[in-house]
Amino acid sequence: MGVLDVLSLLLFVLYYYVREVFYFILRNRPMKDIKGEHVLVTGSAQGIGAVFALKFAELGNTVHCVDVSEELNKATVQSLLDKGYKAYAYTCDLTKPESIEQLGRDVKVNGTVTYVVNNAGVALGRPFTEITGTQIEYVLKINLLAQFLVVKQFLPDMIAMNHGHIINIASLAAVFPTKALVDYCASKAGSVMFTDALGLELAHTAIKTTVVCPFFVNTGMIKGIEHLITGVIEPEDLVDQAIKGVREGKNKIYVPRTFAYILSLIKDLMPGEVRDRMRGLKLKDGEMNYIGQGTADKIK
Repeated sequence: MGVLDVLSLLLFVLYYYVREVFYFILRNRPMKDIKGEHVLVTGSAQGIGAVFALKFAELGNTVHCVDVSEELNKATVQSLLDKGYKAYAYTCDLTKPESIEQLGRDVKVNGTVTYVVNNAGVALGRPFTEITGTQIEYVLKINLLAQFLVVKQFLPDMIAMNHGHIINIASLAAVFPTKALVDYCASKAGSVMFTDALGLELAHTAIKTTVVCPFFVNTGMIKGIEHLITGVIEPEDLVDQAIKGVREGKNKIYVPRTFAYILSLIKDLMPGEVRDRMRGLKLKDGEMNYIGQGTADKIK
């Protein structure tokens, strides 16, 4: 790389940094339209996934709803159809690769997916010493491996069209680890890196990738939690911010954003002695029992 190439690269980087500052100050970032797309949403039967399905449908898209809970998922789709939107329901066990492959075949009958929202997730909320190997495998399959396999089903068509967007739902737990969620934190950190690395591979295309990292969201996955600083995020607020970020072309979205930035600064500047003290704190009995919808009791 010659001197002119280096200078050109530096000017390119400087331009985009200045542009980002400009957008931040004026709060007026350009947003693309999301209309007429085929949007696939996993974990759509309830909670965040159901809200994603509704919001994308309201924007004028065809929504493909995927969940292992057949009846609940059909109810989600029926509510969309009753509102005059176009939607399809698919039953899929995301822990089984063959089920995901069948999903790919079924969906293509009804359209070519251009947006993938990997939303399905699970948290057991148990200390690492108390979870079994089967439970760890289950969490990794749902939270991480399924994201890989779902994208593998639909990415080739996106590449052929040179059009599409992959949206993976991770968690702030991917960046700021939490006790009694070792398996969950690791799986969500994998989701963040998967999204970043895939985006790098697709940089020569028009296909975009976005990872969404929310704090605690008020869904069936968590119960009985109150946070003094941020409170619990409502699914509608999370989805609104996520879709806004996608329309703005962001590759990483923190919700709530300011809280995440402050927490990141505190974490980076925290003295080692404080970290050691925090590591030494023991879990109280039942401290994380509000997470997981009883999944830990179902998966032995």
